[in-house]
Amino acid sequence: MKSTLVFQKTQKIIEALLFVTREPLSASKLKSILQLPEDSIEQVLEHLVTEYQDRGIKVLKVAHGYILGTNPECSEYVEHFKNFPIESRLSPQALETLAIIAYKQPVTRPEIERIRGVISDGVIDTLVGKKLIEEKGRSDGPGRPFIYATTNEFLKHFGIKDVKDLPPLPNIEEKETASNYDGILIEKETEIEVDIPFMPLDKDTDRDLPEETLKV
Repeated sequence: MKSTLVFQKTQKIIEALLFVTREPLSASKLKSILQLPEDSIEQVLEHLVTEYQDRGIKVLKVAHGYILGTNPECSEYVEHFKNFPIESRLSPQALETLAIIAYKQPVTRPEIERIRGVISDGVIDTLVGKKLIEEKGRSDGPGRPFIYATTNEFLKHFGIKDVKDLPPLPNIEEKETASNYDGILIEKETEIEVDIPFMPLDKDTDRDLPEETLKV
């Protein structure tokens, strides 16, 4: 930054942009808006992160960008606000499937079903509908099934910057089971974007796979 005045003006502008945005803003995106060097913008962003760290509103680093969110320490009170739109929770089946995709991505539906031991078309469709996962093309395997991977919405939902920041998996036995992934993903008490609630969860349609389907 050339001067304190430039720094302060840039900080005001970035604060305003973080307040109105619905998506995390990256330094490169802010660079195109402000026409300032990216390293200068990073300085301002890091200053804001520090300045807001003990307040009710925080500047959060998520999904390769920055966004304003409420302090988790205030979640108990925020949730009691009468007009606060509560987002529906993911079912245990959805969390289990999402964890498998997060750690195994890119992964196909048959691979997911072999790990879980149940048909997962309904829960996968739910996750796609919530934009937590997306189709990333087709596999070259038999039937050319769709390949799935997590999205930026997934990073925002769980408040992480990158899938590399996921907690490490426990030691996995040679024969993988869905229990290896139980409890890996924990939904945040306070979601980052409160003005766009998720659609209601669909009833999980998992059902037992035929025995021959489970053979690898």
